[in-house]
Amino acid sequence: MQKQDERIRREMKSRPIKQIALNTLLIVTTVSLMLLIGEGITRALFWRSLDFDMEMWKYATQVKVADPSLGHKHGPDRQAYLMGVDVTTNRFGLRGDDTTLTKPANTYRILVVGDSLTMGWGVEQDLTFAADLERRMNANPPAGFPSNVLYEVLNLGIGNYNTVQEVMLLKSLGLQFKPDLILLFYFINDAEPINESRDSYLIRHSYLYAFLASRLRRSPLGETGSLGYKEYYRLLYKSGQPGWLAGKAAFKELGELVRVKNIPVVIYLLPELHELTAYPFLDIHQMVAKVGAAVGLPVIDLLPKFSGYAPEVKLWVTPADAHPNALANTMIARGIYNSLSRVRAVR
Repeated sequence: MQKQDERIRREMKSRPIKQIALNTLLIVTTVSLMLLIGEGITRALFWRSLDFDMEMWKYATQVKVADPSLGHKHGPDRQAYLMGVDVTTNRFGLRGDDTTLTKPANTYRILVVGDSLTMGWGVEQDLTFAADLERRMNANPPAGFPSNVLYEVLNLGIGNYNTVQEVMLLKSLGLQFKPDLILLFYFINDAEPINESRDSYLIRHSYLYAFLASRLRRSPLGETGSLGYKEYYRLLYKSGQPGWLAGKAAFKELGELVRVKNIPVVIYLLPELHELTAYPFLDIHQMVAKVGAAVGLPVIDLLPKFSGYAPEVKLWVTPADAHPNALANTMIARGIYNSLSRVRAVR
């Protein structure tokens, strides 16, 4: 009887532990199952979408690779479906057809350097302003440019790049193509500092994690939730901001570099497409133009090519994404083409 009582007491003591273990296992299993279901649903919803944040995440994980000096760059021979269009890179990580480092005979090479606007975010490859410009140059070269040559426009645009990274990319890769002309495209957010890249298995592979993280950033508690786009852009140019200071230093470095290499360079200012009738960043454009002039680089503002266009949303990739669409890329290409004879004439 005493032994039986002892066994009962032991069973009663172990019962709560077993129950806790079972409850814990049930919770872990349930949460894991819910996360797996959530991951599957998120993948189905955003496999091919026009959601800016999710498409940028896919761009970062499917096209870009880490780089110790640049932060990130395009990987070679990548292919992805982003923002409704196919995006492919060649063996050099450039968006466009394959090419060679050695410039073929009777070829005039133009490099276009910039960020996602230059890369052609949300625009078919043959409708980007780089591709459009190449067609225009080959059909009828502007005054001052050679005829009877093949014009090749190489697209060195990479999303989320700033001026510092663009100049670094020119030094590490662009100059190897032996360009005859370099066109650098400046957008108002190019005064952002280089972001530290964060990487983990979840960041690179989980649609659900990317979705939740993007929504948190948009919230009032997130990185961008407390500022409107106008306030955010203006903050970049306040005195002492590290990104703008680094950008001005990059302009100076570029000016010195191309003088040594004897390569003509033109800087083009791309307008922010939210408000074109009463453009809110004209003073910033003028500030950037002064910096370019101070280091001997011609600066051409493409805002007049868009001035007064309305409604502006017709120039956007989507109503929620103000990147230039195919129509806007055509307008940019036309503006570049029409300005080149004047640029060439003054050199």
